[in-house]
Amino acid sequence: MDQTAAPSNATPTEASHGGSRATLPVVLGLLAIATAIPAWVLPAFSGSSGTAVTSTELGILGRSVVSWDDTLSAATLFEVKRDGDRWIIPSNSNYPADGNTRVTRSSSGVLGVKKSRLVTNKASEYEGLGVVDPLEPGEAKKGFGKRITLTDNTGAAALDVVVGNRAEGAEGLSYVREIGKLEVYTAKVDSDLSTKFVDYVETDPFKIQSDSTRGVAIVDYQVDPDKGTITPGPVTKVSRDGQDKDWTTANAPADKRLAKAKIDDVLGELAAMRLQGVRPFDLRRLQSAGFYL
Repeated sequence: MDQTAAPSNATPTEASHGGSRATLPVVLGLLAIATAIPAWVLPAFSGSSGTAVTSTELGILGRSVVSWDDTLSAATLFEVKRDGDRWIIPSNSNYPADGNTRVTRSSSGVLGVKKSRLVTNKASEYEGLGVVDPLEPGEAKKGFGKRITLTDNTGAAALDVVVGNRAEGAEGLSYVREIGKLEVYTAKVDSDLSTKFVDYVETDPFKIQSDSTRGVAIVDYQVDPDKGTITPGPVTKVSRDGQDKDWTTANAPADKRLAKAKIDDVLGELAAMRLQGVRPFDLRRLQSAGFYL
């Protein structure tokens, strides 16, 4: 998710926190516009050993990485694809990918690959080289590689290979096998092949900086889950003139003192929030978990 960070001289942020019988979260809708990536010139993984890969001018509209999960004993898929002028992650509710970073690196690393040494054409040696296709494991129990597929603007697989272990005695080279072929070659694949959601998105969408925050609103309220009603309560506002200044408030109860450390704790938690995953919006699911809008 692409979102421009606030400049250092931006207007101080204001945060909210509070609750009495139940906690009312602040639900923020964020529209992420992913940066467009130009179409690539795509080479197919072909040609004889030691020669450059044949190229065809095709626009890349999709990229998937399939790996093997030993815990699940099953293949897992991570995919990004083009949707208009942005990249999205279909496996995570079509969430926008941070297109100009990880997507570019992971795809460009398998473009223009040159085959080096022919290692084997025997399927019995695939496990030892780590080039077993995780989508077609057969009788294999180990030695699974990462299957990388790039799709073109027709939806066809323009590049489909399994990248295996690092090649022995050949720095920077990996064992690579094209799907549908027996031969395993060594090739330099400089690809960032992470399949973690957090590696493809902006994990700090709010860009909250506790040091630059000058105001906090503490909202009190009551929620009646049975009636589905929210009763607003008093709002306490605190502020400070600078990072090294104390928090003050004009509407604290006469017999109460401002818990300055609590304000700092709240800001610290907000500033440390990081995106870990996404789910499609479902009001009933939110309400069942204690979120009331």
